[in-house]
Amino acid sequence: MSGLLNLLKDDNSNVRCRASFTLVISGNGSPEIVNELLNLLKDDDFYTRSRAAKSLDQLGEKSIEVLPALVEWIDRQPDDVPIGDAIDALRSILE
Repeated sequence: MSGLLNLLKDDNSNVRCRASFTLVISGNGSPEIVNELLNLLKDDDFYTRSRAAKSLDQLGEKSIEVLPALVEWIDRQPDDVPIGDAIDALRSILE
């Protein structure tokens, strides 16, 4: 798992997105992975941020840190940036 965690910090945004997706497939929602996905919500790349939100949703992560991080991420997005993945993750948390 540490290899995938390292890939979440790769310079290439495509690698970060794929690592995030692979973590979802593994079903591992450990606190360390959730923290790294939360960090990706602050990534410079839109697709990486969006994939991180979707990954948190798909992992079914409902930790106390996820909700405010998603709300903050949505608030920081310009009006022309889609936020559907974060909205889906919020919906899952609140269900």
